[in-house]
Amino acid sequence: MALKVESNSLYSIDPRTGKIISEFSATNPEDLPEIIEKAKSAFETWSDLTLKTRLELFKKAYRQFYLYQDEVAQLITQETGKPLAEAYSSEILPILDCFKYYLKNIPKFLKSHRTGSLNPLFKLRKGFVKYEPLGVIAVISPWNFPFLLAMQHIIPAILAGNAVIHKPSELTTLTGLKIREIFDRAYLPKNILSIVTGLSEVGQALVKSKFDKIMFTGSTAVGRKVYKAAADNLVPVNMELGGSDPMIVLEDANIERTVNAAVWGAFSNTGQTCLSVERLFIHESILEIFTEKLVEKTRELRTKTDLENDVDVSCLINEKQFKKINSFIEDACEKGAKVLIGGKPNKDHGDLSFSPTILSNVNSNMDVIKNEIFGPVITIMPFISEEEAIFLANDSSFGLSASVWTQDVKRGVRIANQIHSGSVIVNDLQIHIAQMEAPYTGVKSSGIGVSHGPWGVMEVVKPKYINTDRPLARSLLTIFHKDFVNNNIWWYKYSEKLVTDLRVFNDFLHGDSIWRKIKAIPATVKALFRKNYI
Repeated sequence: MALKVESNSLYSIDPRTGKIISEFSATNPEDLPEIIEKAKSAFETWSDLTLKTRLELFKKAYRQFYLYQDEVAQLITQETGKPLAEAYSSEILPILDCFKYYLKNIPKFLKSHRTGSLNPLFKLRKGFVKYEPLGVIAVISPWNFPFLLAMQHIIPAILAGNAVIHKPSELTTLTGLKIREIFDRAYLPKNILSIVTGLSEVGQALVKSKFDKIMFTGSTAVGRKVYKAAADNLVPVNMELGGSDPMIVLEDANIERTVNAAVWGAFSNTGQTCLSVERLFIHESILEIFTEKLVEKTRELRTKTDLENDVDVSCLINEKQFKKINSFIEDACEKGAKVLIGGKPNKDHGDLSFSPTILSNVNSNMDVIKNEIFGPVITIMPFISEEEAIFLANDSSFGLSASVWTQDVKRGVRIANQIHSGSVIVNDLQIHIAQMEAPYTGVKSSGIGVSHGPWGVMEVVKPKYINTDRPLARSLLTIFHKDFVNNNIWWYKYSEKLVTDLRVFNDFLHGDSIWRKIKAIPATVKALFRKNYI
């Protein structure tokens, strides 16, 4: 297990060894209103600072996270059990990139801009859009990527001028506390980033509170509960939820590279990844050779859990995950699935170690196909045609990501355009979670909203439209018609002439032929300068 609870004390546990890492205390749910009020007060000051000032502070934070990357990586490995290499590659590196990306680009994303006017009736005015921070944002992150999936929201939110209250998973609380500790070293003002800790009652109290936005990453089941709770207070949400990602392997794919990708895509982080490859669709002409190589590569994986470096697949996070994976495999086997490798606990390597598993002869009635597996299990299904592969890939309630493997890139893109998911990667997988330039989003039951890039910034700000008149233009037109200053033609009083004039405007602006528009010009000019509306 990764958590031990005794009275009022909680202990973070290394899932590989069962040893206590450290003790921490839970936030009292009754203290949340005060924590939120302090964050609101801090927000007022923080949001008044210039973006340049916030950027200067974040440059220091960027440097601090770089300097303390080893501490963070070690802590991630201890709390999640993942190999140290994965802590660096899938969490530390993307977040250092995240700092660098937003430090460079957020001034461009938040810059005010003119809007112009399509309708000539509004040409005497000018408008522009500015972006303002939302206020206090709750960031609720999961245990599988405790650094990556928290910081990808925290960085743009605070840089844009918001305050953040972050609740890490109770299984990876120490990583959440480490985030605040490093920001403190960069002298982030007090209460701009607050960490609340504890079990489900703290999370429930959090999502029932009046925030300006909730950013949630977790399972679809919990996400639905968060969504309902937020709706009671009309709090907008951003949700990255579960996945059951398909991988389509066409007959012309580079088999060696594709097998390597499938093994890593299915078993990295012990399969406890929302982007994990769970449904592998292989063209029937290469099914036999591909499956043989897949089993062979899987057998070569090193699964010992007491090492940080010389290990490929570690353990599951806790007993709950362990039992769920067992249950899925038992259900599949009872319904006719065949275990090609694995399919059972690997107790020689730890109480939470589970052998990387490949299942064939699966169908859509099995739990491993209907649900997000979130463990070291991959299923194989053959297909004959592109159309069948696309149908199978789309036959899921999830739509987070997918991949297509072929040496014909145009063919890959054509298939990608027909897959219902937030992203499709051709001849690679999962890379967009580490690319800050790429939108990270899901469809169907896989989420609401977008992370990364300018889209991630737009999630944490509100556009404000400001429109002003053009005094010089108004003054010049007053010479011809004083009502340009005193009245808009659509104001009171309404009359039959006004209705006629409005129809004339529609002919001039939207007539279905050039001739109709030209015929409307004299009446349009007359209408614009009519003096007897009032």
